[in-house]
Amino acid sequence: MLKAPDLAVSFKDVWFNGHKHLEKIESLGAKQGEEFTDGIGQKGWAWNAAFDHKSVVIPETGELPVKTLSGGMRLTLLSPTWEKLEALSPVWKAELRKAGLLGPEEDDSDSPGVESLGALTIEEVEEAAASAFKPDTSEANGSSICVLAEFDGRRVVLTGDAHAPLMTESLRKLRDGGPPTVLDAFKLSHHGSHGTHTVELMNEIRSKRFLISTDGSRHKHPHLEAIARTVKHGGGDIELIFNYETAHTSKWDVAKLKNHFGYSTTYPKNDEAGMIRTEL
Repeated sequence: MLKAPDLAVSFKDVWFNGHKHLEKIESLGAKQGEEFTDGIGQKGWAWNAAFDHKSVVIPETGELPVKTLSGGMRLTLLSPTWEKLEALSPVWKAELRKAGLLGPEEDDSDSPGVESLGALTIEEVEEAAASAFKPDTSEANGSSICVLAEFDGRRVVLTGDAHAPLMTESLRKLRDGGPPTVLDAFKLSHHGSHGTHTVELMNEIRSKRFLISTDGSRHKHPHLEAIARTVKHGGGDIELIFNYETAHTSKWDVAKLKNHFGYSTTYPKNDEAGMIRTEL
């Protein structure tokens, strides 16, 4: 992307934790990190400028970091912590290899959980929602930047691939004993993986819209357990917004399920797969 000469978008500040940001005493970056740095420089973009060009990270003590952009959008950092960043450092090269930057790609551990054969039933959804949570242990996902974005009275949580326990902890800290955080939209982490979405996380928020971004081609996202926990614990009258209509997303477009759990579904137009617009 950075090498594209006709890139139709620009950024004033790129928030990205490269190899040199993974430790408190910043080390020299890996080759790919240096190339990324060069690419940002060529585009004239700043790198982590809001954090004094250092790591985008929640400090070990004190409040959650809050940054206000020039246009007025307020961003509260919900992930990562130093623990998550430092866990990634030893496996940096392995993660680059997974991304296809250091040779053949390897399979990751996000295998599908419970799968339904045929049309989903109410009983299957109830069972999936109550199933034991098996947390995602990927260091790369754990290092994801997650923010609460607020602008013009609207509030959205953008999760990246962040781990559910940390998001839960940050949201609990944010409300400080008050009621759950009211949102206009919540994006499910890691394409709606069963390992990054929990009942405890759902209990920390009240949102009428849940965004699921995936075509399901690699790991059959979104997983049944993640959507089941969402519709079961969403409080009713919620909207599931998918940016692809696939076998894994269209299975939720069932009148009996919608009526029982109190949700609706939205999919993109046929010629706009991968992109969807919604009014908050």
